[in-house]
Amino acid sequence: MNTFSGIGSFIGTLAAGIILNRFGFVPFFFYMIFFIGLISRIFFASFPEIKFSFKVSLEIRRKLERAFDFSEIRKDKKLLSFIKSMMFLNFSVAIAGPFFSVYIIEKLGGTVIDVAIISAIGICSAIIFYRAWGVLIDYLGKKTIMLSCLFPICFIPFVYAISNQVLWLYIYAIVAQMSWAGFNMAAFAYLSDIIPKERISSNVAFYNLLTGLSSSVAPFVGGIIADMSSIWLVFIISTLLRVFSIYFFDRLDERMGFQPKGIFKFEFDPFGISYKIENFVSTYSLVLDQVKKESRKFMKLKNLFKKV
Repeated sequence: MNTFSGIGSFIGTLAAGIILNRFGFVPFFFYMIFFIGLISRIFFASFPEIKFSFKVSLEIRRKLERAFDFSEIRKDKKLLSFIKSMMFLNFSVAIAGPFFSVYIIEKLGGTVIDVAIISAIGICSAIIFYRAWGVLIDYLGKKTIMLSCLFPICFIPFVYAISNQVLWLYIYAIVAQMSWAGFNMAAFAYLSDIIPKERISSNVAFYNLLTGLSSSVAPFVGGIIADMSSIWLVFIISTLLRVFSIYFFDRLDERMGFQPKGIFKFEFDPFGISYKIENFVSTYSLVLDQVKKESRKFMKLKNLFKKV
């Protein structure tokens, strides 16, 4: 699902970059996008859905009351901890989110096509690594993957802040979106495991409400800081907040999967830094190895089709 979604995003991003670079921000294109978006909803009409029948209106009212009763969620420590972690991370990411494209054009001398290429490179990177991350999530565990992927994610705004040309952003886009692909898959799998199955819809709604709220507030805060100081400072603040978000994810409860043997033998390890570095190095070594295996399989299939 993520792979095919990424392919669609890749094609759309390239098309948008080429069209805007050639014709500019013509209002017609925005009307066209709006129309295509409406047409795309038609596909959802064919999706099957489980039907529920209610005998009396009183029963409907009781079910709605239970749906909006969040007292049970407050008792679920795992879900609550994960929601807090995602809220903090979403705020950390969204505080700088609106300014990346602006920074590329205003500070680094980039163009609209540069923004599109960076997005396209990132989407391609995510597509390549989706399957490998899926294998490792089952092997290493969701928490391990999330913590490992957070390291490159933390330094995305920092790379923007210290870059003196767009080329560096091209390079880091590969690592950044590769990491986001692994984190998003692991986070979704973790939520699916811990969410109470009795009231999935209302629990997911509560999760989306709170995490979406933090993402909505953050850009306003980032805008105020950027107006008062600079976008550069917003990037530094975003970096520090992302680093601190590791603390929340490290406290999540999960039965760990396979753990690599230690290579650092320090008696004093403040905050488990060396252990986290070990996990990061081991995880990314494994995912790169998995991608190599997948590519070899692909080449064998390609050669087989050629012979046929």
